[in-house]
Amino acid sequence: MAATDFIASTTYPIDKISGYQTGSVTVASGVSSFPTVPHGLEYQPLYFVKWSTTTGFEDSFDEIGVSTVDKLQLSAQTDATTLYLFIGNNSASSVTFYYRVIYFMPLDISLDADETTSALDLYNKNTDFNYTKVFDEDDLSSGNHTITHDLEYYPQVEVWYVRSDGKLLHLVSNNVTASPSDPTCQVTTTAVLLKNNSTTVSKWYYRIYVDEN
Repeated sequence: MAATDFIASTTYPIDKISGYQTGSVTVASGVSSFPTVPHGLEYQPLYFVKWSTTTGFEDSFDEIGVSTVDKLQLSAQTDATTLYLFIGNNSASSVTFYYRVIYFMPLDISLDADETTSALDLYNKNTDFNYTKVFDEDDLSSGNHTITHDLEYYPQVEVWYVRSDGKLLHLVSNNVTASPSDPTCQVTTTAVLLKNNSTTVSKWYYRIYVDEN
């Protein structure tokens, strides 16, 4: 059976969480807020961010580009010391945004990471859920790149890039705020294509998963 038929596979590694952060920010109606939070890590982390308007995250949302909800939006960036949040509230009332961020250590960093499982969940593994399996990952220099693969289907892919100002961004597909100058990632059944476009990208990070898109 193929690795895609299994929740996890000993052939391929899974993402390893090296840090996390939670918090909340209240934003008045019609206002944009740009809070900064020290992430406490010794490196510039890759990240995923989820947010909600309820403390229990009964409904949660991804960064802007994947979802916008009732005229609300949230996205993030990181550098070597800080998590930067970009929050917009275009609704008719004040809203409290609750956020959860998980961090990953880039492939070009090799440091000991603190244990996180006890703070994040009751389980080391939960077989109710799939664990995306890393087929290929790397960090690449500036410029455009074509990464070939032999999966013969559209795999799940995550990409981050570092801009010339030193900020690291998660490249979110179908970004509703994107301009033609923003970096892009195109996924085919044989390759992943990374393009600077008009943005100066100093470094790329990518992960291609065995799991199908």
